[in-house]
Amino acid sequence: MTDKEKLMKRKEEIKELLISFFEEECDEKIEEYSLKLLEKIFRKRTYSFKSGKLENWAGAIVCVIARLNFLFDKSNKNCLTMDTICDFFDAKKKTIGNKASEIEKNCKIKLGSKGASDLCDSGITDMFRVVQLSNGMVVTLSMAKEMGYVIK
Repeated sequence: MTDKEKLMKRKEEIKELLISFFEEECDEKIEEYSLKLLEKIFRKRTYSFKSGKLENWAGAIVCVIARLNFLFDKSNKNCLTMDTICDFFDAKKKTIGNKASEIEKNCKIKLGSKGASDLCDSGITDMFRVVQLSNGMVVTLSMAKEMGYVIK
């Protein structure tokens, strides 16, 4: 088996873990974001999927998506806790949190960034993106849409 084949096998195993997690825990949109992030990470050349537990990779991906979509907020209908993630993947909070932070850094993912736009709800990203109107006023993208300056 070649290195590329081994990496593809690991990627598929991580994907299976993510799918099994979301069968129990969340809606399809959150699962879709997680699978997109897996693809994004896999395209990065700075990462090596050759090492590390598959469960830690999967848990970290869920953690990144949870952060971006405010799933740790108890008022969210799809609320998750780190305990839920760690219990499912049989992983430690610190390990998952550190790997999630590493993914965010290497993939340049943060709220409102271009890197996060396809990984979370557009309503969330619009609240953190700003635009400058023709009169020089700077407002969030969601406000500009509400005022009719930007077409939805």
